[in-house]
Amino acid sequence: MFDLIIRNGQVVTPWGVGDWDVAIQGEKIVAVAANHTLTEESARVIDATGKIVVPGGIEPHAHVYAPIMGHGDLKTAPPDEVSRAALFGGTTTILDFAIQYPGIDISQAISTSRTGSPVSRSSPPTSVPPTWPGNPGWCEWATCTT
Repeated sequence: MFDLIIRNGQVVTPWGVGDWDVAIQGEKIVAVAANHTLTEESARVIDATGKIVVPGGIEPHAHVYAPIMGHGDLKTAPPDEVSRAALFGGTTTILDFAIQYPGIDISQAISTSRTGSPVSRSSPPTSVPPTWPGNPGWCEWATCTT
């Protein structure tokens, strides 16, 4: 029925914090229910006792591989490092700040980042890693967390 059930944690939702079960099917949260009310048939169960269970955070204004003004060719962290830092902090969606350089209109600045991939680096809301497909800094969950 479910692929994964997270049980026994303090679950944070827009409606409050409580002892609830969270059921996941595929890449989606499909149920939040009273603790121990979801059946475990064919589901992997994670015991989150003593843990806080929250949805992934959103970073709405990141500077990924951006030039640091007044410091020559120095740049902020590249996508793979930003992905790792985001994951360890619970962030699952990153929106890169668009810089409008001279000679580039705002729509071009918004549609392409400094790394050549789309500025919006959103993962599906229930995915764990920030997804940056086609980007050299693409970070698979297993490699980002090791």
